[in-house]
Amino acid sequence: LVLAVALTVAEASLTRIRVLRGESARAQAVTDAVLDGLKDAVIVLDRETVMRRVNPAAERLLGRPAKELLGRPCRETPCIHLGRLADDEVLPPVQELDIQASDGTKRPSLVSVSHVRDAAGEIVGRALVLRDLSRLKQLETQTRRAENVSALGRLTASVAHEVNTPLAGISSYAQMLLE
Repeated sequence: LVLAVALTVAEASLTRIRVLRGESARAQAVTDAVLDGLKDAVIVLDRETVMRRVNPAAERLLGRPAKELLGRPCRETPCIHLGRLADDEVLPPVQELDIQASDGTKRPSLVSVSHVRDAAGEIVGRALVLRDLSRLKQLETQTRRAENVSALGRLTASVAHEVNTPLAGISSYAQMLLE
């Protein structure tokens, strides 16, 4: 009887473990799908600033595949300056940094750093979220150029008007002299 009860309890425990593993796998799949679908780059670092998760947007921003980044400390990767951010005891506010990609190009990015905590609330790492501002900076430059061209056009129109006014008078006097 004791053996039957023990087997029943063991079987119930194994069933519960299988259910929890399935729920954990589904939660992990949802988390992966969300991170992979983000347009912002996400890099998850552990306590030693070793890269534990890099989403596809981060791969594009840094110009490196995840397999070259994962398992390596930030200080040994192209994003060495991100490692310095992650090393700080006090989290910096959201700030703008130039992120250097593997091809040497610098991309202006908005960087936010936050703590990653375990179920007990202990800090186990940092999450860096980077938004590529390259397109926004291009649009700002184009807008500034358009504003400059517009101002030049207004100035030209104003000068033309100012020059045209005395020319009209001179033209009138010249016409009268001819007559």
